[in-house]
Amino acid sequence: MAAAQVRVFELDHPEVLGFKQGVLGSRTATVQHVPMGTDLREGWPAELVARGFRPDLPTAWLVEGLLVYLSAHEAEQLFATIGELSAPASRIGWSTSAGRCWSRGRRPTHSPQAKTGRCTHWSRCGATNSPRTPGRGCCVTADR
Repeated sequence: MAAAQVRVFELDHPEVLGFKQGVLGSRTATVQHVPMGTDLREGWPAELVARGFRPDLPTAWLVEGLLVYLSAHEAEQLFATIGELSAPASRIGWSTSAGRCWSRGRRPTHSPQAKTGRCTHWSRCGATNSPRTPGRGCCVTADR
C-alpha cells in the first residue's frame, strides 16, 4: 500500500498535539494524518468515525504511554471499544509500566510469529516462564 493511501488518526490531548505540531513545524506527513484532540475516557469513537475512520477495514492500533494514566476499569473500557471498532485482521500494540499489565490473566493464543523470530521475547506478562525484566517487550496475540 502506498503511503498516500495510509490514513493515521492520532488521538491525544489537544495540548500534546499542539506541542507536537510546534516541534514538527512545517514538515508534512507522507501519509494522511488526522490529528484529533480528545480524551479517550470520553466519546471519541463517534468523532473518529465522523472524521473518516472505517471500522470495516483492518486497523493497526497503538496505545502508547497511555495506560499508566487510566484506571483498570478505564483501560478495560478502552480495549473493549477498540475491539468493537476493529475489523478482522486488525492488530494492536500497547505499552505499559512495569508491574502493571493489562493482559495479565488473559488467555493469549500464540501465533507463528513466535517461531519466525519476529519477537525476541514471547509470552504474556505474568506468565510463569516470563522473566519480568524491565525494558523487555512481549508479543501477544489474542482472540476476542
